Amino acid sequence: MDDGERFAFFSRACLDAMLAIGFVPEIIQCNDWQCGLIPVYLKAVYHDRLDKTRCMYTIHNIEYQGWASGSFFDDVLALPWEYRPTLDMNNSVNVMKGAIETADLVTTVSETYARELMYPYYAHGLDGILAGNAWKLTGITNGIDVNTFNPETSKALPAHFSSETFVEGKAKCKAALQKEVGLPEEPDVPLMVMVTRLAGHKGLDLLCYIARRLMWEENAQLLILGTGEPQYENFFRDLARQLPEQVSAQITFNLGLADRVYAGGDIYLMPSKSEPCGLSQMNAMRYGTVPVVHATGGLKDTVPPCDENGKGGLGFTFQSYNADDFFASIQRALNLYNGDKEAWHALQKREMETDFSWDVPAARYMELFRNMLSW
Repeated sequence: MDDGERFAFFSRACLDAMLAIGFVPEIIQCNDWQCGLIPVYLKAVYHDRLDKTRCMYTIHNIEYQGWASGSFFDDVLALPWEYRPTLDMNNSVNVMKGAIETADLVTTVSETYARELMYPYYAHGLDGILAGNAWKLTGITNGIDVNTFNPETSKALPAHFSSETFVEGKAKCKAALQKEVGLPEEPDVPLMVMVTRLAGHKGLDLLCYIARRLMWEENAQLLILGTGEPQYENFFRDLARQLPEQVSAQITFNLGLADRVYAGGDIYLMPSKSEPCGLSQMNAMRYGTVPVVHATGGLKDTVPPCDENGKGGLGFTFQSYNADDFFASIQRALNLYNGDKEAWHALQKREMETDFSWDVPAARYMELFRNMLSW
């Protein structure tokens, strides 16, 4: 049994289970293609028994749409024939398309990403479907678990700190991190870090293109933590072997080390091609590590750009997805770090005091739920 069959069964089982136990929800919230058949079944099969139940469909990443062959409709789904056009796309079944068409409300994980999905570059073929349903599309930027990512309490850190004590606390964390990953313990050398899946859409082609130049021209260190596509794993391993005084490649998945990277880093690199929301940039800012990001999706919403003096925002951004602009944005961050520690510390403090919790997005979801109940 493949995933399409599994999740088709799961979708029907969820709705059947509700009826079996006498539970009639006011609202069902479904996530991604794996649950995308629930709003379709709700409209096509269960409309008489769950007629008052509303459905919200949430898209985390539109690239993953749940494709199946055209025969999947007849062989597996057991839907009325009139719903074939709802799911059909290029003579194949597209589960996400069906969910968008049949859900009462569609949300995604940042305001900018919701706007970007109107364009072919971001929508992976669903821009026309979303444009036709734009009236029910809303973007709500995710939050992070501020209790888990907490520099004052994390058991993974060698030193704890707050927005009032971060200068000394981060210095201790940085020294311990440099020692742990085999970099020289140099407190004044800026440590640039990434905690990421090593995949192309994370913007690693840009970093690979500029990495050697960056290490040659700047007195800086680079730490990469993550696993993924072999070409990127091999690149950073080779770079670390060639420049062991400047580069460390930790090709592994380690939550404790990730926490220490967020706490011990000075600059967090996140040049993603597209990023529906992104959490790492918020995790980094929670620990006072200044992000350098491509202004796309949730990165644009959560990292307002500061100027060269560190004023007016929370990090450094670049608009066009190219290596030169990425390099220039890193240089702006390095110039502030090296040239004006007072402004740098003010930027760090501002980041740490920004509310990235789920309180605000949760309130927005509750508002949408209340609106749905009034329909």
